[in-house]
Amino acid sequence: MGARDELYDLLLDYANLQIEVERVLLGLNLTLCQAGATGVAETTGNGQWRRESAAPLAGRSLAELSLWVRNWDRQQAAIGLAAINAAVNSEADMVYGEGALFRGSRALGNALEWFLPRLRGHKIVHLGEENPFALRHERLQLTHLACSGGALHPAAEVVLGKAEWVFVNGQSIADKTLPRVLELVRDAQVVLYGPQVPWLDEWREFGIDFLIGSQIDQGEALYTAIAEGGDIDTLPQALSYRVCDLGALQAATLPAAEKPRALLAPH
Repeated sequence: MGARDELYDLLLDYANLQIEVERVLLGLNLTLCQAGATGVAETTGNGQWRRESAAPLAGRSLAELSLWVRNWDRQQAAIGLAAINAAVNSEADMVYGEGALFRGSRALGNALEWFLPRLRGHKIVHLGEENPFALRHERLQLTHLACSGGALHPAAEVVLGKAEWVFVNGQSIADKTLPRVLELVRDAQVVLYGPQVPWLDEWREFGIDFLIGSQIDQGEALYTAIAEGGDIDTLPQALSYRVCDLGALQAATLPAAEKPRALLAPH
C-alpha cells in the first residue's frame, strides 16, 4: 500500500462516524459541513459539482460524505474534506492546545509571518493557487508553484527536491496532490496550512513538520459569512489560526526514557 492510500485511509478512519450531517453550505469561497462539530474546505469550480443523487446531503452520515474526499470531482472532494474536518474537530484537543494563536483580519497571514525568522537564507517553495501575501513582500528565496485547477505544477518534480522549506495549501488533500508533494520533498521542513487542515498529530508520520489550522470561534458568524460569499479575510470574528509544531508536540508526549537527549532536563 502506497503513501497515498495510507494518508486517505487515516483520514477516513477518523471520519468513519455514523453522525448525521445537519447541513452543508457551498459558499462562493468556502464549503462547510456541520455535524455537531463544523468542518470547512475551499469551494472549487464555483461550487458546481456532479450530483449522483437527488437526495439532500443533510441527513447523510459523516462516514458517507467523508468518502467523497477520494472522488476526482474537485467539489465532491471538497465536501468530503469538510466532512472529515467536522469529524476530526469534534475531538481535536490539539486545536486548543499549545502553539501561537492568531486572530483578526490578517490571522492567516500573521501565522505565516511567524515563520519569517526561520526562512531567511533558505530555499522556500510554496504550492497553492495564490502566493501567500505574508511571504510575497519579503526578500526571500521563494518559488511559488501555482496549482491551477487542482493540478500540481510540473516544476514541482524538480524544485521540491532542492527546497529547505515547503508550504503546502491544505486543499492539496482534496486535490490529491499532497501525497506526491510529500514523496518529492527530501530534507525540507514542511508546513501544511489553511482553514481546511485536519488537526491530526499523525501528519508527522507523512513528513509534515508544522500545521497552520483554523479554530472556529463563532459558528453562526462563520455560517453567515460563508452563505454570503465571504472569504478568509471576511471571517476575522469567526476563525482564528494556530501554528502547531508537530515535532515539539511529539517530544512533549514521549516518556522521558524515549525523549532525545537534547530534550531531557539536565541533572
